[in-house]
Amino acid sequence: MEWIRKKCKCDEDIIIDLVDLEGQVKNLSARSKEYASEVVNGRETYVLIRVEKVAENKYHYTSLLNDLENTNPDLLGKLSTLSKPQPKMKGKKGKQIPKTPKSSRLESPSKRPGSSGDKKKK
Repeated sequence: MEWIRKKCKCDEDIIIDLVDLEGQVKNLSARSKEYASEVVNGRETYVLIRVEKVAENKYHYTSLLNDLENTNPDLLGKLSTLSKPQPKMKGKKGKQIPKTPKSSRLESPSKRPGSSGDKKKK
């Protein structure tokens, strides 16, 4: 990390990281004990990003590469998506339950257990 900071002239007071072109943040600050070859792949392209903590387990990612909006707008969009807070989910096991009006709940009687469609003819 020190070498990257020196080469890119980043201040010590900002948190930096790398993101691959698929939008996967490498989380280098949490992996400081690992060799670089265990975290990044040779000949792969990475973009230097600034990481700002906005809340518990929520971060804002900013590219430190000039002109990313023109050179790789897809990656810029992925960073923007990563920076957005995730919507709160309702219901069991984090699944959001859509509200459906009762009038639009049309079911076939033959698909209900115990309906006349399930009975065998004698």
